[in-house]
Amino acid sequence: MPAVAHPANASELIIADNVAYAEHMAGGFTYTDEQTVSALAARFDNLRGECYRVSESAALIERLGETWAAGVSPLTRTPTAGPA
Repeated sequence: MPAVAHPANASELIIADNVAYAEHMAGGFTYTDEQTVSALAARFDNLRGECYRVSESAALIERLGETWAAGVSPLTRTPTAGPA
């Protein structure tokens, strides 16, 4: 997902067959009723539409790795402290 505040970033969602599992900071729950599972599946599809493509994600991870390897924080673009 792009680096934006999104409610899905604070939870986990797994959908398998006719069951959905949603987890957040206070715990998790398994849903089996068709209406809830369908609604969660629709939300998952909407989230998938907001995500980067696989190639874009791989390129982003590679760029961040190169930035860290160069000793620069990708968050602040400033040099990081050297080894202790």
